[in-house]
Amino acid sequence: MSEERPRRRVSLTTFEGTVDRGTYAFYGVVLALIKYNIDRLLSASMLGTAWYPQHYFYPPIPVKFDLLSQQQVIFYETMLLLAVPFIWFGTSLTVRRLRDAGLNPSWILLFFVPVLNLISFFLLSVLPSAADTSSDEAQNSMLYRMMPESALGSAALGCLLSTILGLAVVLLSTAVLETYGWGLFVGIPFLCGLLSALLHNVREPRSTGQSVLVGMSSVLVLGTVIFGLAIEGVVCLLMAAPIGFIVCIPGALLGKALSRTLRSSSSGAVCGCFALFLPVLMGLERTAVPEPELFEVKTSIVVNAPPEEVWQFVIEFPKLDVPSNLVFAMGIAYPTEARIEGEGVGAVRYCTFSTGSFVEPIERWEPPHLLEFSVAENPPPMEEWSVYSNINAPHLDFMSSRRGRFRIDSLSGGRSLLEGTTWYQHRIWPSWYWKTYSDFIIHQIHLRVLRHVAIHAEAAAKLAT
Repeated sequence: MSEERPRRRVSLTTFEGTVDRGTYAFYGVVLALIKYNIDRLLSASMLGTAWYPQHYFYPPIPVKFDLLSQQQVIFYETMLLLAVPFIWFGTSLTVRRLRDAGLNPSWILLFFVPVLNLISFFLLSVLPSAADTSSDEAQNSMLYRMMPESALGSAALGCLLSTILGLAVVLLSTAVLETYGWGLFVGIPFLCGLLSALLHNVREPRSTGQSVLVGMSSVLVLGTVIFGLAIEGVVCLLMAAPIGFIVCIPGALLGKALSRTLRSSSSGAVCGCFALFLPVLMGLERTAVPEPELFEVKTSIVVNAPPEEVWQFVIEFPKLDVPSNLVFAMGIAYPTEARIEGEGVGAVRYCTFSTGSFVEPIERWEPPHLLEFSVAENPPPMEEWSVYSNINAPHLDFMSSRRGRFRIDSLSGGRSLLEGTTWYQHRIWPSWYWKTYSDFIIHQIHLRVLRHVAIHAEAAAKLAT
């Protein structure tokens, strides 16, 4: 008879020793459920609103303390304070699980990165203990026998397999679920880097530099295939490239670290779990996306003309020349002219772009100082660069202008301060990353219009004098 292993009480506060994958998964799920229910009750009692799991990624109230009410600030501060013991418990369990799996405890840093912490929790819940892996198992494993011995061969096959998996998940996200979020822009590059580097290291340990290069190559190959299959155009791929390459690096480093643990008979099952994780995450993300935040972009210039002259070219302006600006040359939609039907509140302004017209019902009409309007219709924000005649990526209608305003203030010397403001939304996440691009593009559009208005207003002012 075999001896039954004595059951040990697991401490949640110590960083000494190890915990196995079953214990780690059990306590991780239990602690997450306890913390979620605390937050749910807190939200109901303090704000009178429901708190759902997706709100950890997409807060129902944007965390901008200058825009929050006092009660909302207290809510977030209380939530953060109550999270401290759970962060300690989670860190304790994760450090010991990393040690048990034969990984460097410094990988605890992933515990604090959104989305990557879910991936790392999933991995640590299925990885076997390092003590359970033998060299005999390694050489009999499916992955060991499948991967070429040469560094070039293992790199090529690693890139190929990770690209196939990545492409399948990209198609699921964009064509089926039509979600452009954390799973697509963070999860896929991370797992491509992880899987390609892991496979590259299966036969024998490779250098860190080689592993990172293979991980980045897998993301590059995936992007090339996406372009070749007309899923996306050049501009969108270039915009996604920085976050993709940055995120794939820790994935590749983790893949190299995992390779020793996965040289076992359980490697195939673990890699199969990798393939299932992202689709599940994306499915949850599809049901979790909240109403996008409303962003504001404001641009202003000084015009050497009085407000009366500026006003007439704000409400409508003649055709602009084809722009030489690189941003617009890359396919971003640009304004060409504006006209207005009617006068005063209720009139409709049409601002024509290279891809169509914005339809703008006037809501505030205070000549010669203020023009404010809503946006009833939006044209496509860009024309994709591609070898194909047309790409209908679902995300092309994910960015929408909601409101606009022109403000004209009088300055000394017969000058004016002309200010243009756009309020817009986009349904692409992480929002902070894509907002950097969209704000810059809208500023370029504003400057094109404001400078055009200034040229005509200044010319009219000179004629008047």
